[in-house]
Amino acid sequence: MEETGLKRALYDLVYKILKDMLSEAIKLSVERFDLEKDMFDRKEIARRNSMSMSTAERDLFSDPRMIAIERKKKNGKCYYDAEKAKKVCKEIIDGWDG
Repeated sequence: MEETGLKRALYDLVYKILKDMLSEAIKLSVERFDLEKDMFDRKEIARRNSMSMSTAERDLFSDPRMIAIERKKKNGKCYYDAEKAKKVCKEIIDGWDG
């Protein structure tokens, strides 16, 4: 009986350690992926801020700070420097009441 309890405790400990290690590895991979991107398009910015495109258009892309960092191709597609876009989006969202 006691041996079963020890096995279960050991199993729980190993499970927790592996779960924490996997979570950390996933977090680091996501951070590394974020660092690899130099530019974001509007769709990516909306996704990263959990917004629909219409909400992002209204609340983010019409803001003069976002317009200032926007780079537009001839076909109309807009791109934003990833680091600047993250900073500007945070400034805009931090400025909301709530």
